[in-house]
Amino acid sequence: AFSTANWRGFVSEYAIRDGQLYLVKMTVSVSDHKYRPINGVEPSEEDLALGSTYENVNLPLKFSGKFRLGRDFIEEFYVHMGFQKPSAFREVHDLQFKDGKLIKELDRSSEAAAIRGQFQKAISEMSADQVVEEAFSLDMEKLQ
Repeated sequence: AFSTANWRGFVSEYAIRDGQLYLVKMTVSVSDHKYRPINGVEPSEEDLALGSTYENVNLPLKFSGKFRLGRDFIEEFYVHMGFQKPSAFREVHDLQFKDGKLIKELDRSSEAAAIRGQFQKAISEMSADQVVEEAFSLDMEKLQ
C-alpha cells in the first residue's frame, strides 16, 4: 500500500459507455517495481510514494456484481475509519453489472436521506469491535 488509507495498493477510475464498464485509469504500487503494460498502455514513471499511473487504459471489464456510488458528501456525517455510509451522501445509486454490462440502476437517494444521521447515533451504543465491523462492512442491502 502506498498509503495507510489505501491497504489494497491501488486506486482505479471507471467509466460506463453504452452500458459497458471500462477501467480508464489506475494508480498502483507493486513491491518488485516492475510495471507491465495494461491493455497496451505503459505506466507513468514510478513515484516511490504513490506508485505508477496508467492513463487512458480503456479496458472493457467483465465484472459481475454491484457498485454503490455516492455524490455530494455531507461533511457533518463523516465517520473516521472505514467506508463512509451512503446516508452521508445527498445522491446514492446502486449499479448492477453482469459480464461488464450494466443491467440495473437504482436511485437510492431518498432512502439514504430518510435514515441520515442514524449511523452516527448508533455508534455511541456499539463496542469498538462493532464500530470497526460496521465501518468496513460491504453489505449492499443496508444503507445506514
